[in-house]
Amino acid sequence: PEILLDLLNSFPDFKGRRKIKKLKILNPILLPSKKNYKNTILDIQAESIRGEKFLIEMQSSPQQGFTERVLFNWSKLFSSSLKMG
Repeated sequence: PEILLDLLNSFPDFKGRRKIKKLKILNPILLPSKKNYKNTILDIQAESIRGEKFLIEMQSSPQQGFTERVLFNWSKLFSSSLKMG
């Protein structure tokens, strides 16, 4: 985790107040919910110094349905941050 944290923080987008302070591996292997759907491997949740939470995903090639998957994963992350009331 420390090496991954250093690697991610070397990118220009993660400088200053956007520097990542914490990484969490959510679930290294998620089996597809339907036949012929893609497996998801190694979802990483990150948190910046100022408390922003985001997901990190890497692709080795273009993936069909990428936009929909990003929106779905974002909605899970957003809804999990909501507090009661």
